[in-house]
Amino acid sequence: MSHRQRLWGLLAFALLLRVGFGLTQSDLTNASDEVHWDRLGQAYVALGILHPDTGMYRPPLYGLFLAGMYRTFGHNLVLVRIVQAIMGTITCYLIYVLGCKIGKVAVGLFAASLFAIYPLFVFFSGVLMAETLLVLLTTISFVSCIQFWQKSTVTMAMVFGGIVGLSALCKPILLPWLPLVLFFWWRKSSLAPVQKAARVLTVIGVLCLIILPWTARNHTISSEFVLISTNLGINLLVGAHPEGHGVYDNRIDYLALYHTLADTSQGATADRRVAGIVLKWIIAQPLHYLSLSIDKLFYFWCSWIPGEPPLYNALAALSCTPLLTLGLAGTFLQRHRPEGLALILLIICMSLLHMVFFAHTRFRLPIDAVLCAPAAWICVQWINRIGRRP
Repeated sequence: MSHRQRLWGLLAFALLLRVGFGLTQSDLTNASDEVHWDRLGQAYVALGILHPDTGMYRPPLYGLFLAGMYRTFGHNLVLVRIVQAIMGTITCYLIYVLGCKIGKVAVGLFAASLFAIYPLFVFFSGVLMAETLLVLLTTISFVSCIQFWQKSTVTMAMVFGGIVGLSALCKPILLPWLPLVLFFWWRKSSLAPVQKAARVLTVIGVLCLIILPWTARNHTISSEFVLISTNLGINLLVGAHPEGHGVYDNRIDYLALYHTLADTSQGATADRRVAGIVLKWIIAQPLHYLSLSIDKLFYFWCSWIPGEPPLYNALAALSCTPLLTLGLAGTFLQRHRPEGLALILLIICMSLLHMVFFAHTRFRLPIDAVLCAPAAWICVQWINRIGRRP
C-alpha cells in the first residue's frame, strides 16, 4: 500500500470517527457555551450583523459560520456537526503536512494518526463550540508561518497575515504570538532590511484588512472602538476572582457580579470598567494573583479535565499525557529549526495568556494539535532505532 493510500484511508477513518460521534449528539447539553453560540448564530440570521442586539461580546467568526449554515440549510445541528467533522479531517491532513516538514512521510502519517484518534479533537468536532474551527485556523496559521519562514515571498506574507487575521476573529490567541514570530524571522532571514520591512508590513497590513472591517462594524453599532470583542473584563474577572481558582467555577455567578461592577449596559464601557476594577484587585493583592496564575498554568497543562466524570478524565489523561510528554520533548529537540522555534513561541504565548486570564484544558487544543508532529517525530525515531538493532 502506498503512502497516499494510507493517508486517504486515515483521513476517511478520521472523518467517520467524527461524524459517528457527532451523530450521537442530539441536544446542546455539553456546555452553556453551546447554547450561547447557537443563539448568536440565529441572531445574526434574524437581525443581521449590524443590529445592536447581536452585540460584541464574543469574537464573531464562529457565530458567522453558524449563521451561514443556518441561513443556507436552516437550523440543522446535525449538518453543522458533519461540517465540523470535515473541518477536523482537513486539520488532520494539515497535521500530516506539518509532520512531513519536520520529518518524512512516516512522521506525517504518524502525526495524522495521533490527531485522528485524539479523544478531545473527536469530542469537540461534535459540539457547537468554536474549538474545531479555532484548531483548524491555528494549524493553518502555523503551517503558513513555516512556509513564510522558508519562502519569504510577498505572497506567503499575505497568506500568513490573512490566516492569522481570520484566526483572531475566531479567538485572538495568536495576536501576541505574531510579533514574536516576526521578530525571530527578521533575525534569521537573509533578506535585505528593506525587503524584511516590506514583508513585515505586508503581514500586518493584510492582518488589519481582515480584522478592521469587524472593528468598523463594532463602531457602527456602538460608536466605540472595539477591535474584536468585549470579553476582556469577564475573562479577567473569572481568572482573578478572590474566591476562585483561576478556572470557571459554576458555583460563582460571574455574570451577576460583572453587571454589578459594570453598572452600565453599554458593552464597551462595561468591559473597560470591569477590567479596570479587576486590575485594581490584582494590584492590591499581587501575591494572591501570582498564586492564581500558577494554578491557571497547572490547569492549562493538566492532562485531565477538572470537574468531568472519572471515566472522561481517565480517557483524557491516557491520551493527553503521552502526547504532551513526547510532543514537548520533540519540540525541544527541534528548537533550532523554524518548526520547533515557532512552536516554543506559541507554547510560551498561550501559557502566559491563560495565566493572565483563565484556563481550561480545552484552551490548549491548538497547541495539542501542533504537538502531534514533534510527538510523531520522536516515535518514528525510536521505531527506526529499534528496527536497526541486530
